Amino acid sequence: MDVEGAECDILLGLDSQKLAKFHLLIELHGHADTDEMLKTFYGSHQIEIIHARRRNKAALSLPRNPFLRDMLAPVLLAYLNERPLPMSWAYLYPKELPLNNNAVD
Repeated sequence: MDVEGAECDILLGLDSQKLAKFHLLIELHGHADTDEMLKTFYGSHQIEIIHARRRNKAALSLPRNPFLRDMLAPVLLAYLNERPLPMSWAYLYPKELPLNNNAVD
């Protein structure tokens, strides 16, 4: 969920139990209400905070051709690093996941 800083405003007014079966990925902006917003989901979700890190050329899966690799790497890195650091997200996943009898191992 990325709504340009209004994440807390939207989620603080919701009944977290109605979202208890859903996975949520929420961009965090460090607002004063962030902790309060996350606390509303403590009863229904596990919460994992994900911190962004700077990416580099080694993290990319680039073509083997040196010409293409050197040409594409700067462009791809610009897209990969388009978000300012530090940036964080909260991944909320249900504490009680329903059993899926159709799952294939």
